[in-house]
Amino acid sequence: MGQKYRYICGECGYKTIIVGQKDRGFISIQNTFVCTDCKILFDAEIQIYSDTDDKWVDKNEIVCPTCKNDKIEVWENKVCPKCSTEMLTDDSLMILWD
Repeated sequence: MGQKYRYICGECGYKTIIVGQKDRGFISIQNTFVCTDCKILFDAEIQIYSDTDDKWVDKNEIVCPTCKNDKIEVWENKVCPKCSTEMLTDDSLMILWD
């Protein structure tokens, strides 16, 4: 099971619920991305498990769910995409996913 957390920016108030890093469920591997155009964070499947082939298959095309643009980057530095302040994890909320 994968886990999602609420991330909050203490400076501008931006909030989102994301995995925050590469995370794996039973049939999906997700990672968190930042859209360089609309400045949001979102999770996307990067691999899915194929029962037919008995292997993990890469998802090649990932786009922003808001603006549908492909100008995205893996979110690695844990800073707010809106104001570049470090985002904090709110441990009071955790969602299990698969």
